[in-house]
Amino acid sequence: MDYLEAMTALPLFSTFTKDALRSYLTLYSYSITKYPQGAVIFNEGEACTSIFIILEGSVRIQKIDSSGRYFNVGDAHVGEMMGPNVLFSLHSTYPLSTMALSEVTLLSLSKELVLKLCQVNVHFLESLLRIASSKAFMLTRRLDEVTIQTLKQNLSRFLLQAKEAQGLDTITLPFTKKAWAEELGVQRPSLQRELRRMEDLGAILVARDRITILDAKRLEDLAEQ
Repeated sequence: MDYLEAMTALPLFSTFTKDALRSYLTLYSYSITKYPQGAVIFNEGEACTSIFIILEGSVRIQKIDSSGRYFNVGDAHVGEMMGPNVLFSLHSTYPLSTMALSEVTLLSLSKELVLKLCQVNVHFLESLLRIASSKAFMLTRRLDEVTIQTLKQNLSRFLLQAKEAQGLDTITLPFTKKAWAEELGVQRPSLQRELRRMEDLGAILVARDRITILDAKRLEDLAEQ
């Protein structure tokens, strides 16, 4: 595969000539790496020191919750970039994990090389900022969806466990809703909204610090979604 040809075919590098790219790649750190299907490319919490551009194949981006379960955040394909919204962050660690969906070829550009390309080419700078902003927006939206789904599952499991422990359909909460929200890692309004949704489904009835389970089977279904 002609990697310079593949790079110049991408909108991000469309205003560079092959010779110009070759000269920068010679002076600064980069790598081209192949990963087999199923390989982990980076894990959540690892330091981000470069951006990745997919030259061949596809990857899956995942979030791991506190119980070790994986949630699919999305897939990325040829021409897409990973890491531009993290590389220049004050806390430059990956918020997500990524694995190869198929055999993948990735181009890795060091932070120094990215900075140089930004300095010499305004189009590259504008494209990078646009991609980073779009990635951040889409990631926030998708993680909100995952958080809501996880919150519903956690609430359902808690209520089912409390029902079994107390031996009653009406559960008295041992803490305030504010403390409950903090324990779940969400804002209190998010907790209140999810409880109202569960009420609308006919699964529970909320009255101050008491929650009555109206449909245990529905809660079980919500816990497994």
